[in-house]
Amino acid sequence: MIDRDNLVLSIRNSIPNIVEDCNSELESFQNKTLRPILKFQNKLTLLLLKDSKGFNLLEEISNSEEYVKQLKLFVDKNLKLKNQIVATVSALFTTDEFAFYIQNKREVSKRILSMQSKRYRDELVSNC
Repeated sequence: MIDRDNLVLSIRNSIPNIVEDCNSELESFQNKTLRPILKFQNKLTLLLLKDSKGFNLLEEISNSEEYVKQLKLFVDKNLKLKNQIVATVSALFTTDEFAFYIQNKREVSKRILSMQSKRYRDELVSNC
C-alpha cells in the first residue's frame, strides 16, 4: 500500500524552496508547505483562472496598472475560482498539514489566495 503522505512530500521535495526564519506556525506553514505547492500547481491554477467565466474580458485591457486592478477584483469576487484554488492546493497537503489547515482554515485560505493572486499578477502582467 502506498503511503500518501510520503508520496506527496516526495513530489514537493523536488521543488526548490527558500525557507526564511519563521516567527509563527502560520508563517512556517506558508513557507514550507504553501509556497512549494503553489509553485508545483502553477500551471494548473493558471488554467483555472483562464477557464473562469469572464476572464476573456481582462485580456482586452492593455494598461498594466488597470489590468492588475481588474485581475485582483476578478479573483476577489469569483467565489468558484477561489474555492477551486484552495482545493487544488489543499489536495496536496499531508494528513498532518490538512489537520493544521482545518484548525486554521480562514487564515490559511487567505494566505493561499493572496499568494496565488500575486503569482497571477507576476505572471500575467508582462503579457498585457
